[in-house]
Amino acid sequence: MELEVESLNRRLRLVEDELEQSRERLQTTQDQLLESTTLADETDRCLSLTHFIAAAARGGADAEGMRLM
Repeated sequence: MELEVESLNRRLRLVEDELEQSRERLQTTQDQLLESTTLADETDRCLSLTHFIAAAARGGADAEGMRLM
């Protein structure tokens, strides 16, 4: 009986360790996703600005009519 309890305690510790590792991986993935989302938003803003500047250079941009995102 005592061996079974020890075995179960070892298994429990292993599962707890796996849970902690999974939480750490989740946090890392969430951080990377946030960084990627921020970069994508910045890229979209830059692309919008580039289109606006290109249209203005061609003389077809109405500064009040163009909306930057």
